[in-house]
Amino acid sequence: MHQHPNPADEPELAMLTFRPSRSWQEIVAPCARADHRRALGQLLNTAPPFLFLMAALIYGARSHPLLTFPLALPALFLLVRLFAIQHDCGHGSFFASRRANDLLGREIGW
Repeated sequence: MHQHPNPADEPELAMLTFRPSRSWQEIVAPCARADHRRALGQLLNTAPPFLFLMAALIYGARSHPLLTFPLALPALFLLVRLFAIQHDCGHGSFFASRRANDLLGREIGW
């Protein structure tokens, strides 16, 4: 007859049965609500630098094409951040207002 091992007897099994003191819902709860100040801060530290870099890339591509390469990587990362903001707007989680999420999501996707 096969007996189930006692987790206390095997340290590796004890680690597999570890339970955190808080549930994942409790851990992510502060991030589950829209925060207008943080949302605007994220938007302001992403969109203007992205637009500036895009203008520099477009202008630089005409006059100094090789100098644009160092700007491409930060522009790419900011573009990914804008996509994440748009994605959150699509889920209605960036702002508390559905209308604000719809407007911003459409503008970013334009």
